[in-house]
Amino acid sequence: MKLCQGSKKLKCTQCNYVTKLKYNLLRHTKVHDDPVELKCFQCNFTTKRKQGLLKHVKVHHGPAEFKCLQCNFTTKEKGCLRRHVKVYHSSEKFKCAQCDYATKWKHNLLQHIKVHHYAFKEFKCVQCSYATNRKDSLLGHITAYHGSEELFKCTQCNYAAKWKRNLLQHTKVHHNSQEFKCLQCDFTTNWKHNLFAHTTVFHGSENFERVEDLDEFKCLQCNFTTKLKIYLMNHMKAHHGSKEFKCLQCTFTTKLKRYLMKHVKVRHGSEEFKCLQCNFTTKVKIYLMNHVKVHHGSKEFKCVECNFTTKLKQYLMRHVKVHHGPEKLKCAQCSYTTKLEMYLIRHVKVHHGSEQFKCTQCKFTTKLETYLIRHVKVHHGSEEFKCTQCSFTTKVKQCLSRHVKDLHGSEEFKCIQCSFTTKAKQCLSRHVIVHHGSAEFKCAQCNYATKWKPNLFRHTKVHYNSVV
Repeated sequence: MKLCQGSKKLKCTQCNYVTKLKYNLLRHTKVHDDPVELKCFQCNFTTKRKQGLLKHVKVHHGPAEFKCLQCNFTTKEKGCLRRHVKVYHSSEKFKCAQCDYATKWKHNLLQHIKVHHYAFKEFKCVQCSYATNRKDSLLGHITAYHGSEELFKCTQCNYAAKWKRNLLQHTKVHHNSQEFKCLQCDFTTNWKHNLFAHTTVFHGSENFERVEDLDEFKCLQCNFTTKLKIYLMNHMKAHHGSKEFKCLQCTFTTKLKRYLMKHVKVRHGSEEFKCLQCNFTTKVKIYLMNHVKVHHGSKEFKCVECNFTTKLKQYLMRHVKVHHGPEKLKCAQCSYTTKLEMYLIRHVKVHHGSEQFKCTQCKFTTKLETYLIRHVKVHHGSEEFKCTQCSFTTKVKQCLSRHVKDLHGSEEFKCIQCSFTTKAKQCLSRHVIVHHGSAEFKCAQCNYATKWKPNLFRHTKVHYNSVV
Protein backbone atom coordinates (compact mmCIF):
# COMPACT_ATOMS: atom_id res chain seq x y z
CA MET A 1 0.00 0.00 0.00
CA LYS A 2 1.43 3.35 -1.01
CA LEU A 3 0.50 6.27 1.22
CA CYS A 4 0.67 9.52 -0.67
CA GLN A 5 1.51 12.66 1.25
CA GLY A 6 2.91 15.95 0.05
CA SER A 7 6.42 15.89 -1.40
CA LYS A 8 9.00 18.69 -1.50
CA LYS A 9 8.20 21.59 -3.78
CA LEU A 10 10.70 23.67 -5.70
CA LYS A 11 9.94 27.40 -5.80
CA CYS A 12 10.98 30.11 -8.23
CA THR A 13 12.81 32.97 -6.49
CA GLN A 14 11.39 35.59 -8.87
CA CYS A 15 7.68 34.71 -8.90
CA ASN A 16 5.10 32.39 -7.27
CA TYR A 17 5.80 29.43 -9.57
CA VAL A 18 6.19 26.08 -7.76
CA THR A 19 6.85 22.57 -9.09
CA LYS A 20 7.96 19.16 -7.89
CA LEU A 21 10.31 18.56 -10.82
CA LYS A 22 13.71 20.22 -11.08
CA TYR A 23 13.58 20.12 -14.89
CA ASN A 24 10.39 22.16 -14.91
CA LEU A 25 11.94 24.79 -12.64
CA LEU A 26 15.02 25.11 -14.87
CA ARG A 27 12.86 25.52 -17.93
CA HIS A 28 10.69 28.08 -16.14
CA THR A 29 13.68 30.22 -15.02
CA LYS A 30 14.65 30.70 -18.67
CA VAL A 31 11.61 32.94 -18.97
CA HIS A 32 13.10 35.31 -16.39
CA ASP A 33 16.72 34.98 -17.54
CA ASP A 34 16.02 35.80 -21.18
CA PRO A 35 14.06 39.07 -21.50
CA VAL A 36 14.10 38.94 -25.32
CA GLU A 37 10.76 38.06 -26.91
CA LEU A 38 10.56 36.29 -30.24
CA LYS A 39 7.78 37.58 -32.49
CA CYS A 40 5.93 35.92 -35.34
CA PHE A 41 6.13 37.99 -38.56
CA GLN A 42 2.67 36.87 -39.72
CA CYS A 43 0.59 37.46 -36.58
CA ASN A 44 0.83 38.89 -33.04
CA PHE A 45 2.15 35.71 -31.43
CA THR A 46 5.15 36.20 -29.10
CA THR A 47 7.22 33.77 -27.02
CA LYS A 48 10.54 33.59 -25.21
CA ARG A 49 11.33 30.09 -26.47
CA LYS A 50 12.69 29.53 -29.94
CA GLN A 51 11.15 26.07 -30.29
CA GLY A 52 7.77 27.57 -29.37
CA LEU A 53 8.02 30.06 -32.22
CA LEU A 54 9.13 27.37 -34.69
CA LYS A 55 6.20 25.14 -33.75
CA HIS A 56 3.76 28.06 -33.98
CA VAL A 57 4.91 28.97 -37.51
CA LYS A 58 4.75 25.34 -38.63
CA VAL A 59 1.26 24.73 -37.23
CA HIS A 60 -0.45 28.05 -38.03
CA HIS A 61 1.30 29.39 -41.13
CA GLY A 62 3.03 26.43 -42.74
CA PRO A 63 1.61 24.35 -45.59
CA ALA A 64 0.01 20.96 -44.89
CA GLU A 65 2.96 18.62 -45.36
CA PHE A 66 1.77 15.18 -44.28
CA LYS A 67 -1.08 13.50 -46.17
CA CYS A 68 -2.96 10.29 -45.42
CA LEU A 69 -2.79 7.79 -48.28
CA GLN A 70 -6.19 6.30 -47.45
CA CYS A 71 -8.33 9.44 -47.07
CA ASN A 72 -8.21 13.22 -47.49
CA PHE A 73 -6.74 13.91 -44.05
CA THR A 74 -3.78 16.33 -44.01
CA THR A 75 -1.75 17.71 -41.12
CA LYS A 76 1.33 19.80 -40.41
CA GLU A 77 2.69 17.42 -37.76
CA LYS A 78 4.01 13.93 -38.42
CA GLY A 79 2.83 12.66 -35.05
CA CYS A 80 -0.75 13.66 -35.84
CA LEU A 81 -0.62 11.66 -39.08
CA ARG A 82 0.65 8.57 -37.26
CA ARG A 83 -2.10 8.87 -34.69
CA HIS A 84 -4.74 9.37 -37.41
CA VAL A 85 -3.65 6.24 -39.31
CA LYS A 86 -3.64 4.14 -36.16
CA VAL A 87 -7.08 5.30 -35.02
CA TYR A 88 -8.98 5.30 -38.34
CA HIS A 89 -7.23 2.84 -40.63
CA SER A 90 -5.49 0.29 -38.41
CA SER A 91 -7.20 -2.96 -37.40
CA GLU A 92 -4.75 -3.76 -34.61
CA LYS A 93 -6.33 -3.74 -31.17
CA PHE A 94 -5.26 -4.48 -27.63
CA LYS A 95 -7.94 -6.63 -25.95
CA CYS A 96 -8.68 -7.18 -22.29
CA ALA A 97 -8.60 -10.85 -21.26
CA GLN A 98 -11.22 -10.35 -18.53
CA CYS A 99 -13.91 -8.44 -20.45
CA ASP A 100 -14.78 -7.21 -23.94
CA TYR A 101 -12.81 -3.98 -23.66
CA ALA A 102 -10.58 -3.30 -26.67
CA THR A 103 -8.44 -0.31 -27.62
CA LYS A 104 -5.84 0.71 -30.17
CA TRP A 105 -3.57 2.11 -27.48
CA LYS A 106 -1.57 -0.13 -25.15
CA HIS A 107 -1.44 2.39 -22.32
CA ASN A 108 -5.26 2.60 -22.37
CA LEU A 109 -5.49 -1.18 -21.89
CA LEU A 110 -3.03 -1.08 -18.98
CA GLN A 111 -5.00 1.73 -17.36
CA HIS A 112 -8.28 -0.14 -17.91
CA ILE A 113 -6.96 -3.30 -16.23
CA LYS A 114 -5.61 -1.31 -13.30
CA VAL A 115 -8.85 0.59 -12.71
CA HIS A 116 -11.49 -2.09 -13.42
CA HIS A 117 -9.89 -5.46 -12.58
CA TYR A 118 -7.60 -4.70 -9.64
CA ALA A 119 -9.54 -5.35 -6.43
CA PHE A 120 -6.62 -4.00 -4.40
CA LYS A 121 -6.57 -0.20 -4.21
CA GLU A 122 -2.92 0.77 -4.43
CA PHE A 123 -3.05 4.38 -3.26
CA LYS A 124 -4.85 5.27 -0.03
CA CYS A 125 -5.52 8.63 1.58
CA VAL A 126 -4.14 8.83 5.13
CA GLN A 127 -6.78 11.36 6.22
CA CYS A 128 -9.98 9.57 5.12
CA SER A 129 -11.16 6.28 3.62
CA TYR A 130 -10.59 7.30 -0.01
CA ALA A 131 -8.61 4.77 -2.06
CA THR A 132 -7.76 4.54 -5.75
CA ASN A 133 -5.53 2.77 -8.23
CA ARG A 134 -4.37 6.05 -9.78
CA LYS A 135 -1.76 8.22 -8.11
CA ASP A 136 -2.91 11.39 -9.89
CA SER A 137 -6.46 10.82 -8.60
CA LEU A 138 -5.16 10.58 -5.04
CA LEU A 139 -3.09 13.76 -5.42
CA GLY A 140 -6.14 15.57 -6.78
CA HIS A 141 -8.25 14.26 -3.88
CA ILE A 142 -5.72 15.46 -1.26
CA THR A 143 -5.43 18.88 -2.87
CA ALA A 144 -9.19 19.36 -3.15
CA TYR A 145 -10.33 17.98 0.23
CA HIS A 146 -7.33 18.03 2.58
CA GLY A 147 -5.10 20.64 1.00
CA SER A 148 -3.17 23.02 3.19
CA GLU A 149 -3.89 26.71 3.35
CA GLU A 150 -1.27 27.26 0.64
CA LEU A 151 -3.16 28.76 -2.28
CA PHE A 152 -2.32 30.32 -5.60
CA LYS A 153 -3.29 33.96 -5.07
CA CYS A 154 -4.05 36.60 -7.64
CA THR A 155 -1.79 39.67 -7.33
CA GLN A 156 -4.51 42.01 -8.64
CA CYS A 157 -7.53 40.98 -6.55
CA ASN A 158 -8.51 38.71 -3.63
CA TYR A 159 -9.01 35.60 -5.77
CA ALA A 160 -7.27 32.43 -4.54
CA ALA A 161 -7.31 28.87 -5.86
CA LYS A 162 -5.88 25.47 -4.99
CA TRP A 163 -5.09 24.75 -8.61
CA LYS A 164 -2.60 26.77 -10.63
CA ARG A 165 -4.58 26.33 -13.85
CA ASN A 166 -7.57 28.01 -12.19
CA LEU A 167 -5.44 31.04 -11.29
CA LEU A 168 -4.09 31.26 -14.84
CA GLN A 169 -7.59 31.10 -16.26
CA HIS A 170 -8.83 33.72 -13.77
CA THR A 171 -5.99 36.10 -14.69
CA LYS A 172 -6.64 35.69 -18.39
CA VAL A 173 -10.38 36.31 -18.07
CA HIS A 174 -10.47 39.11 -15.48
CA HIS A 175 -7.16 40.96 -15.81
CA ASN A 176 -6.05 40.37 -19.37
CA SER A 177 -6.45 43.48 -21.53
CA GLN A 178 -6.18 41.55 -24.81
CA GLU A 179 -9.52 40.87 -26.43
CA PHE A 180 -10.44 38.93 -29.54
CA LYS A 181 -13.22 40.66 -31.49
CA CYS A 182 -15.56 39.27 -34.10
CA LEU A 183 -15.43 41.21 -37.37
CA GLN A 184 -19.12 40.65 -38.14
CA CYS A 185 -20.85 41.34 -34.82
CA ASP A 186 -20.19 42.76 -31.34
CA PHE A 187 -18.96 39.48 -29.84
CA THR A 188 -15.70 39.80 -27.84
CA THR A 189 -13.82 37.26 -25.74
CA ASN A 190 -10.53 36.78 -23.90
CA TRP A 191 -10.10 33.34 -25.45
CA LYS A 192 -9.02 32.85 -29.05
CA HIS A 193 -10.63 29.41 -29.33
CA ASN A 194 -13.98 30.94 -28.27
CA LEU A 195 -13.74 33.39 -31.17
CA PHE A 196 -12.84 30.52 -33.48
CA ALA A 197 -15.92 28.53 -32.41
CA HIS A 198 -18.20 31.60 -32.54
CA THR A 199 -17.05 32.61 -36.04
CA THR A 200 -17.27 29.07 -37.38
CA VAL A 201 -20.79 28.42 -36.06
CA PHE A 202 -22.48 31.80 -36.63
CA HIS A 203 -20.68 33.50 -39.51
CA GLY A 204 -18.93 30.76 -41.47
CA SER A 205 -15.19 30.89 -42.01
CA GLU A 206 -14.39 33.58 -44.52
CA ASN A 207 -13.21 36.21 -42.00
CA PHE A 208 -11.11 34.09 -39.68
CA GLU A 209 -7.52 33.25 -40.42
CA ARG A 210 -7.45 29.72 -39.02
CA VAL A 211 -10.51 28.53 -40.93
CA GLU A 212 -10.09 30.35 -44.20
CA ASP A 213 -10.41 27.16 -46.31
CA LEU A 214 -13.16 25.52 -44.23
CA ASP A 215 -16.58 24.93 -45.80
CA GLU A 216 -19.56 23.13 -44.38
CA PHE A 217 -19.29 19.42 -43.67
CA LYS A 218 -22.22 17.54 -45.17
CA CYS A 219 -23.53 14.07 -44.38
CA LEU A 220 -23.71 11.90 -47.52
CA GLN A 221 -26.65 9.88 -46.19
CA CYS A 222 -28.99 12.65 -45.02
CA ASN A 223 -29.40 16.44 -45.06
CA PHE A 224 -27.34 17.06 -41.93
CA THR A 225 -24.73 19.84 -42.29
CA THR A 226 -22.36 21.38 -39.77
CA LYS A 227 -19.43 23.75 -39.70
CA LEU A 228 -17.49 21.65 -37.19
CA LYS A 229 -15.98 18.35 -38.33
CA ILE A 230 -16.29 16.70 -34.93
CA TYR A 231 -20.07 17.19 -35.02
CA LEU A 232 -20.26 15.41 -38.37
CA MET A 233 -18.19 12.50 -37.05
CA ASN A 234 -20.46 12.14 -34.01
CA HIS A 235 -23.54 12.39 -36.25
CA MET A 236 -22.27 9.62 -38.54
CA LYS A 237 -21.54 7.33 -35.60
CA ALA A 238 -24.87 7.94 -33.88
CA HIS A 239 -27.24 7.88 -36.88
CA HIS A 240 -25.60 5.90 -39.67
CA GLY A 241 -23.01 3.74 -37.97
CA SER A 242 -23.56 -0.01 -37.95
CA LYS A 243 -21.35 -0.69 -34.94
CA GLU A 244 -23.13 -0.83 -31.60
CA PHE A 245 -21.71 -1.00 -28.11
CA LYS A 246 -23.75 -3.31 -25.86
CA CYS A 247 -23.86 -3.50 -22.10
CA LEU A 248 -23.09 -7.01 -20.81
CA GLN A 249 -25.29 -6.57 -17.75
CA CYS A 250 -28.49 -5.16 -19.26
CA THR A 251 -30.13 -4.39 -22.60
CA PHE A 252 -28.57 -0.94 -23.01
CA THR A 253 -27.02 -0.30 -26.45
CA THR A 254 -25.43 2.79 -27.96
CA LYS A 255 -23.40 3.78 -31.00
CA LEU A 256 -21.04 5.98 -29.00
CA LYS A 257 -18.45 4.26 -26.81
CA ARG A 258 -18.28 7.02 -24.22
CA TYR A 259 -22.02 6.63 -23.55
CA LEU A 260 -21.52 2.93 -22.79
CA MET A 261 -18.61 3.67 -20.45
CA LYS A 262 -20.69 6.25 -18.58
CA HIS A 263 -23.67 3.86 -18.43
CA VAL A 264 -21.57 1.03 -16.96
CA LYS A 265 -20.02 3.34 -14.39
CA VAL A 266 -23.33 4.86 -13.27
CA ARG A 267 -25.64 1.81 -13.47
CA HIS A 268 -23.39 -1.13 -12.71
CA GLY A 269 -20.24 0.31 -11.16
CA SER A 270 -19.35 -0.62 -7.58
CA GLU A 271 -17.24 2.44 -6.79
CA GLU A 272 -19.10 5.13 -4.94
CA PHE A 273 -18.09 8.59 -3.82
CA LYS A 274 -19.40 9.40 -0.35
CA CYS A 275 -19.87 12.75 1.31
CA LEU A 276 -18.02 12.95 4.63
CA GLN A 277 -20.61 15.32 6.12
CA CYS A 278 -23.92 13.66 5.19
CA ASN A 279 -25.35 10.47 3.64
CA PHE A 280 -25.03 11.65 0.02
CA THR A 281 -23.43 9.09 -2.31
CA THR A 282 -22.85 9.13 -6.06
CA LYS A 283 -20.95 7.20 -8.71
CA VAL A 284 -19.84 10.35 -10.50
CA LYS A 285 -17.04 12.32 -8.85
CA ILE A 286 -18.06 15.72 -10.23
CA TYR A 287 -21.51 15.30 -8.64
CA LEU A 288 -19.90 14.85 -5.22
CA MET A 289 -17.72 17.94 -5.69
CA ASN A 290 -20.76 20.05 -6.63
CA HIS A 291 -22.74 18.61 -3.72
CA VAL A 292 -20.00 19.56 -1.21
CA LYS A 293 -19.83 23.09 -2.65
CA VAL A 294 -23.60 23.65 -2.61
CA HIS A 295 -24.61 21.98 0.67
CA HIS A 296 -21.55 22.22 2.89
CA GLY A 297 -19.43 24.98 1.41
CA SER A 298 -19.25 28.39 3.05
CA LYS A 299 -18.01 30.35 0.03
CA GLU A 300 -20.66 32.24 -1.92
CA PHE A 301 -20.51 34.05 -5.23
CA LYS A 302 -22.52 37.28 -5.22
CA CYS A 303 -23.83 39.31 -8.12
CA VAL A 304 -22.64 42.94 -7.92
CA GLU A 305 -25.78 44.22 -9.68
CA CYS A 306 -28.54 42.45 -7.72
CA ASN A 307 -29.08 40.22 -4.66
CA PHE A 308 -28.43 36.93 -6.46
CA THR A 309 -26.06 34.57 -4.61
CA THR A 310 -24.89 31.05 -5.41
CA LYS A 311 -22.24 28.57 -4.30
CA LEU A 312 -21.33 27.55 -7.84
CA LYS A 313 -19.32 29.99 -9.95
CA GLN A 314 -20.79 28.79 -13.25
CA TYR A 315 -24.28 29.67 -12.02
CA LEU A 316 -23.17 33.23 -11.26
CA MET A 317 -21.58 33.59 -14.71
CA ARG A 318 -24.77 32.35 -16.38
CA HIS A 319 -26.91 34.65 -14.21
CA VAL A 320 -24.84 37.73 -15.13
CA LYS A 321 -24.95 36.85 -18.82
CA VAL A 322 -28.72 36.25 -18.86
CA HIS A 323 -29.93 39.06 -16.58
CA HIS A 324 -27.31 41.80 -16.90
CA GLY A 325 -25.49 41.10 -20.16
CA PRO A 326 -25.91 43.75 -22.87
CA GLU A 327 -25.41 41.57 -25.94
CA LYS A 328 -28.06 39.39 -27.54
CA LEU A 329 -27.76 36.63 -30.09
CA LYS A 330 -30.34 36.82 -32.85
CA CYS A 331 -31.82 34.08 -35.00
CA ALA A 332 -31.23 34.77 -38.69
CA GLN A 333 -34.59 33.22 -39.68
CA CYS A 334 -36.99 34.77 -37.16
CA SER A 335 -37.16 37.37 -34.39
CA TYR A 336 -35.97 35.05 -31.61
CA THR A 337 -33.22 36.50 -29.40
CA THR A 338 -31.30 35.08 -26.45
CA LYS A 339 -28.19 35.81 -24.40
CA LEU A 340 -27.02 32.19 -24.32
CA GLU A 341 -25.44 30.57 -27.36
CA MET A 342 -26.67 27.09 -26.43
CA TYR A 343 -30.27 28.33 -26.44
CA LEU A 344 -29.88 29.79 -29.93
CA ILE A 345 -28.41 26.53 -31.27
CA ARG A 346 -31.28 24.55 -29.74
CA HIS A 347 -33.84 27.05 -31.12
CA VAL A 348 -32.46 26.70 -34.67
CA LYS A 349 -32.57 22.89 -34.40
CA VAL A 350 -36.15 22.78 -33.10
CA HIS A 351 -37.82 25.53 -35.16
CA HIS A 352 -35.81 25.67 -38.38
CA GLY A 353 -34.00 22.32 -38.60
CA SER A 354 -35.12 19.51 -40.86
CA GLU A 355 -33.51 16.57 -39.04
CA GLN A 356 -35.89 14.28 -37.17
CA PHE A 357 -35.17 11.62 -34.55
CA LYS A 358 -37.69 8.75 -34.75
CA CYS A 359 -38.60 6.18 -32.14
CA THR A 360 -38.28 2.62 -33.46
CA GLN A 361 -41.07 1.34 -31.19
CA CYS A 362 -43.80 3.93 -31.84
CA LYS A 363 -44.57 6.97 -34.00
CA PHE A 364 -42.87 9.52 -31.73
CA THR A 365 -40.56 11.97 -33.54
CA THR A 366 -38.53 14.91 -32.25
CA LYS A 367 -35.83 17.27 -33.41
CA LEU A 368 -33.72 16.86 -30.28
CA GLU A 369 -31.91 13.61 -29.58
CA THR A 370 -32.13 14.12 -25.81
CA TYR A 371 -35.93 14.13 -26.05
CA LEU A 372 -35.87 10.82 -27.92
CA ILE A 373 -33.61 9.24 -25.29
CA ARG A 374 -35.94 10.44 -22.53
CA HIS A 375 -39.02 9.22 -24.44
CA VAL A 376 -37.58 5.69 -24.88
CA LYS A 377 -36.61 5.56 -21.21
CA VAL A 378 -40.04 6.70 -19.97
CA HIS A 379 -42.38 4.90 -22.40
CA HIS A 380 -40.47 1.78 -23.43
CA GLY A 381 -37.92 1.23 -20.67
CA SER A 382 -38.29 -1.44 -18.00
CA GLU A 383 -36.03 0.04 -15.31
CA GLU A 384 -37.78 1.79 -12.44
CA PHE A 385 -36.51 3.90 -9.56
CA LYS A 386 -38.38 3.46 -6.26
CA CYS A 387 -38.58 5.77 -3.29
CA THR A 388 -37.47 4.08 -0.05
CA GLN A 389 -39.79 6.23 2.06
CA CYS A 390 -43.08 5.87 0.16
CA SER A 391 -44.62 4.02 -2.80
CA PHE A 392 -43.48 6.56 -5.44
CA THR A 393 -41.87 5.02 -8.56
CA THR A 394 -40.49 6.60 -11.72
CA LYS A 395 -38.42 5.68 -14.76
CA VAL A 396 -36.37 8.88 -14.59
CA LYS A 397 -33.73 9.09 -11.86
CA GLN A 398 -33.86 12.89 -11.70
CA CYS A 399 -37.59 12.70 -10.91
CA LEU A 400 -36.86 10.43 -7.94
CA SER A 401 -34.17 12.80 -6.66
CA ARG A 402 -36.56 15.75 -6.98
CA HIS A 403 -39.34 13.77 -5.26
CA VAL A 404 -37.12 12.86 -2.29
CA LYS A 405 -35.90 16.44 -1.94
CA ASP A 406 -39.37 18.02 -2.26
CA LEU A 407 -41.38 15.62 -0.06
CA HIS A 408 -38.91 13.98 2.32
CA GLY A 409 -36.08 16.51 2.54
CA SER A 410 -35.40 18.57 5.67
CA GLU A 411 -34.13 21.74 3.95
CA GLU A 412 -36.67 24.55 3.52
CA PHE A 413 -36.57 27.66 1.36
CA LYS A 414 -38.30 30.74 2.80
CA CYS A 415 -39.59 33.82 1.04
CA ILE A 416 -38.09 37.01 2.51
CA GLN A 417 -41.19 39.05 1.58
CA CYS A 418 -43.94 36.83 3.04
CA SER A 419 -44.44 33.66 5.09
CA PHE A 420 -44.26 31.27 2.12
CA THR A 421 -41.98 28.23 2.63
CA THR A 422 -41.19 25.28 0.36
CA LYS A 423 -38.73 22.39 0.09
CA ALA A 424 -38.17 22.99 -3.63
CA LYS A 425 -35.96 25.91 -4.67
CA GLN A 426 -37.67 26.24 -8.07
CA CYS A 427 -41.04 26.61 -6.30
CA LEU A 428 -39.66 29.54 -4.32
CA SER A 429 -38.33 31.15 -7.51
CA ARG A 430 -41.74 30.69 -9.16
CA HIS A 431 -43.49 32.14 -6.10
CA VAL A 432 -41.28 35.27 -6.08
CA ILE A 433 -41.86 35.87 -9.81
CA VAL A 434 -45.65 35.45 -9.58
CA HIS A 435 -46.38 37.20 -6.30
CA HIS A 436 -43.58 39.72 -5.84
CA GLY A 437 -41.96 40.13 -9.26
CA SER A 438 -42.26 43.27 -11.35
CA ALA A 439 -40.54 42.08 -14.54
CA GLU A 440 -42.90 41.44 -17.43
CA PHE A 441 -42.48 40.01 -20.92
CA LYS A 442 -44.53 42.14 -23.32
CA CYS A 443 -45.84 41.35 -26.77
CA ALA A 444 -44.59 43.71 -29.47
CA GLN A 445 -47.83 43.42 -31.48
CA CYS A 446 -50.49 43.90 -28.80
CA ASN A 447 -50.94 44.77 -25.11
CA TYR A 448 -50.38 41.23 -23.84
CA ALA A 449 -47.92 40.93 -20.93
CA THR A 450 -46.84 38.00 -18.77
CA LYS A 451 -44.29 37.13 -16.11
CA TRP A 452 -43.34 33.91 -17.90
CA LYS A 453 -41.27 33.88 -21.07
CA PRO A 454 -42.75 30.55 -22.36
CA ASN A 455 -46.21 32.11 -22.15
CA LEU A 456 -45.05 34.96 -24.39
CA PHE A 457 -43.68 32.47 -26.95
CA ARG A 458 -47.01 30.62 -26.91
CA HIS A 459 -48.89 33.88 -27.32
CA THR A 460 -46.81 35.08 -30.31
CA LYS A 461 -47.83 31.93 -32.18
CA VAL A 462 -51.37 33.35 -32.27
CA HIS A 463 -50.19 36.35 -34.30
CA TYR A 464 -48.04 34.17 -36.50
CA ASN A 465 -50.87 31.71 -37.26
CA SER A 466 -53.28 34.53 -38.05
CA VAL A 467 -50.85 35.93 -40.64
CA VAL A 468 -50.32 32.52 -42.23
